[in-house]
Amino acid sequence: MQELRANTAVDVLIGPFVDDADGDTPLTGLTLVVELSKNGQGLAAKNDATAPVHDAGGTVDGYYNCELDDTDTNTEGALTLAVHHADALPVRHEFMVLAEAAWDSKYVAKDDGFMDVNIKTIGRADTTETQADNLETACGNYSATRGLAGTALPEAAADAAGGLPISDLGGLDLDVYLKSGVTLIGTANAGDTVIKITLTGGVATANYYNGQLVIITGGTGAGQSRTILKYLADGSATPTRDFSVAPDGTSTFVVIGADVAGLLEAGEATDGGNATITLDAEASAENNSYKSNYIVVTGGTGAGQTRLITAYNGTSKKANVVPNWITNPAAGSIYMIIPSGYVNVGEWLGEEVSLSTNNKPDVNIDEWHDVLLATTNPLDTAFTTQMADSVPADGTIATREQALYMILQFLTEKSISGVTMTVKKVDGSTALMTFTLDDAADPTSITRAT
Repeated sequence: MQELRANTAVDVLIGPFVDDADGDTPLTGLTLVVELSKNGQGLAAKNDATAPVHDAGGTVDGYYNCELDDTDTNTEGALTLAVHHADALPVRHEFMVLAEAAWDSKYVAKDDGFMDVNIKTIGRADTTETQADNLETACGNYSATRGLAGTALPEAAADAAGGLPISDLGGLDLDVYLKSGVTLIGTANAGDTVIKITLTGGVATANYYNGQLVIITGGTGAGQSRTILKYLADGSATPTRDFSVAPDGTSTFVVIGADVAGLLEAGEATDGGNATITLDAEASAENNSYKSNYIVVTGGTGAGQTRLITAYNGTSKKANVVPNWITNPAAGSIYMIIPSGYVNVGEWLGEEVSLSTNNKPDVNIDEWHDVLLATTNPLDTAFTTQMADSVPADGTIATREQALYMILQFLTEKSISGVTMTVKKVDGSTALMTFTLDDAADPTSITRAT
């Protein structure tokens, strides 16, 4: 997965775009409309107005240069780019948008080969020194006589000496502060549960921490880590799976930038049935936006089950799944929706693909065209309609139907007189075609005459 810098314009290479008829021929002159989904939200046209341009610089065709502007990359987390042109197979790319500092730390070249460290806070809250001076002074005063062997240094003495306090009173935790990728540090709430933790002090924007990792560093439940599936503006976060021990008001945590690759949606169900699950209020309002992707129940009633979504109603938020649930999910069940890698043959053909009679998705050529959903099945027609009682003229290539008829009559209805062989129609008397033998007694070759 390519990583992009947040709030930064970038060119990305997209493709390949190949002909939907043969799935192989590269297409080079397409006018493409690019849509983006940020952190699993609804697809929308990219903000940058520049249309993708075919990359003609190499020997491999079918790829296009696509420009994204700083608005297109203004949301940290998963970014999905999707393109569907009527003449080409669908194309989809997954990116991860990193915070500017995180991206710079990883990718901006350094002469000495080291990554940047951005020191946010070093020392005590009432310190008046600059961050850099704090670190330099503290480390310079950290000696073998002041705690390198693990001896606690009293808070006042540490401050006076300019050193790093290592006692509980000193209040500094290097594991917390000297860490790249930390996006939030705080304390949970007393009312938290095994399926929800409150990220106190978090940004009041829904889905802001989706896909990131929360680690309980102290207090009740310390040592547990979970990926955040759904974050709400009120600060509550749902993990991918239940905590073994519920956090509470004593639980300290850190949130680290991470991701659940390809996560489309996650949340807390409001209802469930034998073959349905109702998603939360923030799920997509677009019908069938999650169709043909997998939904995984990760917590609450029905946890541990994975099903394929066959339909989705954006108004009711209800998703239909196959096969039926063993244990129906219910209000409070935690779910995540992930891409299935599904290839929509019906979309290529511009037709609807149905389910088989056992209510499971089927790789079945009978269902690749909606003509088959009508009363006349073209495969049935091909094998039940009588063939025409005629063949092509000598020297003309036969259709498959004509060739089959010629072979059938050659094997079942023919007569030989001298060097002439006459193949007859199904009535047994009318000539269908004639052949000339090279010898009447012992022929070694045959040539069609009429």
